[in-house]
Amino acid sequence: MNLRMITVEKAGELVFYGLGLLLLWEWLRPLEQLTGTGYLSVFVVFIALSFLLQFLQTRPIYRLLLLVSYVLWSTHFLYYKKISLLDWTWLQLLIGSFTESIGFLMSKNWVEISYEFRTILFFILLWLMTYLLHYWIVVKKSIFLFFLVTVLFITILDTFSPYDGNAAIVRLVIFGFFMLGYLHFFRLLQKEKIKVDKRLFSKWTIPLLGFIVFAIFVGFSAPKFDPQWPDPVPYIISYSEKFTEEEPAKRAGYGEDDSRLGGDFLEDDTVVLTVKTNAKHYWKIESKDVYTGKGWERNLIEGNVTSFDSGADVQLLGYGKNIKSVEHVAYVYVKLFNNHIPYPEPLWLKRIITDTPTIKFKYEESKDRIHYESPYQSSPPLRNYTIHYYQPVFNIDELKKVQSAEQFGLTPLFMARYTQLPDTLPGRVRILAAELTEGKTNWYDKAKAIENHFDNIDFVYQKENIPYPEENEDYVDQFLFETHRGYCDNFSSSMVVLLRAAGIPARWVKGYSNGEFIEKVDGISVYDITNSNAHSWVEVFFPNVGWVPFEPTKGFTNQARFETNLKLSETSDTLTPEIKPKQEKSQQEEKKSSTASDQKGTLKERVEKGIQLIKAYWWEFVGILMGICLLIYVLYKVRGKWLPRFWMIYFRNIKKEHAFYQAYGVLLKELNRYGLKRHPDQTLSDYANFIDTYFMTNDMKKLTKKYEAVLYGGREAEKEWMEVYELWENLIKKTIS
Repeated sequence: MNLRMITVEKAGELVFYGLGLLLLWEWLRPLEQLTGTGYLSVFVVFIALSFLLQFLQTRPIYRLLLLVSYVLWSTHFLYYKKISLLDWTWLQLLIGSFTESIGFLMSKNWVEISYEFRTILFFILLWLMTYLLHYWIVVKKSIFLFFLVTVLFITILDTFSPYDGNAAIVRLVIFGFFMLGYLHFFRLLQKEKIKVDKRLFSKWTIPLLGFIVFAIFVGFSAPKFDPQWPDPVPYIISYSEKFTEEEPAKRAGYGEDDSRLGGDFLEDDTVVLTVKTNAKHYWKIESKDVYTGKGWERNLIEGNVTSFDSGADVQLLGYGKNIKSVEHVAYVYVKLFNNHIPYPEPLWLKRIITDTPTIKFKYEESKDRIHYESPYQSSPPLRNYTIHYYQPVFNIDELKKVQSAEQFGLTPLFMARYTQLPDTLPGRVRILAAELTEGKTNWYDKAKAIENHFDNIDFVYQKENIPYPEENEDYVDQFLFETHRGYCDNFSSSMVVLLRAAGIPARWVKGYSNGEFIEKVDGISVYDITNSNAHSWVEVFFPNVGWVPFEPTKGFTNQARFETNLKLSETSDTLTPEIKPKQEKSQQEEKKSSTASDQKGTLKERVEKGIQLIKAYWWEFVGILMGICLLIYVLYKVRGKWLPRFWMIYFRNIKKEHAFYQAYGVLLKELNRYGLKRHPDQTLSDYANFIDTYFMTNDMKKLTKKYEAVLYGGREAEKEWMEVYELWENLIKKTIS
């Protein structure tokens, strides 16, 4: 009867752990939809493994080793999959990320904490939850509070988020009622001291199952009242819209929607990028080419999409072959995550390098935008990248050669796209464009005349009290002839419209200005680019050169380089690949060296940043260090309890030739630690007799005889080790203290 009772109780405990796993799983399911978290199965397996080790009553040290190993494997699988598990590089990157994240944690800079660090914290949270469930299930045998909180959690998400909790509630009723019923059953048995067998267990199970099925049937079939209260989410949204309709929206930082320009521009000092470079320039994100009269939209024409890997030579966004250029490198550290890649303007893009192995880059010609993608949903956002590029130097004499579209054979489709203007554009805008370009014979002089028009004293750069155009009013017309005040969007949009009215192809460009200079590090300038540096400017197309940037906004300076009477034959420090091909390394060699130096630089920078944070929060680090030292000391003091078990696990599955030699040496050390010291003049046989006398066995003699036969007799070590492993294990167990 006792054996039966133990078997049924253990079976019931296993069922409880299974139901606990299902309840915890309901907490994880919404993460996939609401946060984009992928690979939930990794976390579910971790919960199952933790419960299984609890059920098997595994020793704490073994449980710790197994779970920590699983967490490290999972971190490698999620974030460093392209690096071999046996390659210590990924572990170095993880340690660097940890050092940096601990500093961010202590400085309460939550946004900067790495995704690897967050994932491991999430594993720790799940670990604690499994322990609490184990305590509630096995010790207290009461799960009602956790069940109630789970139901509330799902219902709140169902009400206030896109997550559909209907199926989750049904699953919770099934799992929760089963667990509540069985726990009550075992509490009664424990209270009344009744011995349980399978028959009594089944007598409780059948009515419980029937009750749950009946409850579900009633829940689905019973008539349901219409909602007595309005859905709070639409109500809150509609209530907030009352204010947004009265007060125009404010613009702050970079945004995707430019269909309705106007309103105030708010200052926001949130750092978007930190850039290390010696070349001062704007940072481009995209361009738009359809002016609607109220703002800008993208043309529906799809262009080519170029995909490339980290470190690959791409030679994108190039200019004419006769354009002189200077090579530069920019190190970009992302602070505010987006999937687009800000890049210097103007440039020939040579390559982009990042230490995130899953990242792939794409250049969309129709949007003039670079973004990155990862095949793994759970991959962290891009935190840093290095851009190798050539900065062109525009020859004004070359630009002045362009006088018409027909001169260089520009297609009507191209001209229609980049000279598009709405039919509703007021005529006085076209008249102004004609007046400004009158007497100018080439596109460059016309573009400069329009750009210089905004230096007029009538135009004022202002970010506040900027009106929206009325329903029948044009955004550019309002600025040019009515208000004369605004910020970059007003100036840049007006210049593009005037250029197009003059028949010159142009487009509206968005991104960031060069930012604020912070310091010099190793002779390289460091800039912080904030949301307040969000900026727009103009690009004009010259068919013999390419897209050339212009800057009409008051108070801003065009960062592009222009020279006149350039001698194209003269050499420069660094020219384009077409001019000086012999001075460049092969693509494969340069990619390899650049990637290695970039990874080395990234790791070095992480360590340096970690050291700075340690200096800032040294008391906290001292406390952590003392805690680690105390832990190491405790582990050392109790090594007699865990070290022999570790060696048993280590040698259990090793069948190599050297295993016997190593295991015998480990046994001698453990016996010495146990207190059975071997004298220097004592032979192995004498020492074996001494050990067997102490433990009252013959195991040490048999093991030593086999060891000497292998050592001196030339017997096969692997075969002998497999025969004597059990003897060795019996002896190592005796050293546990």
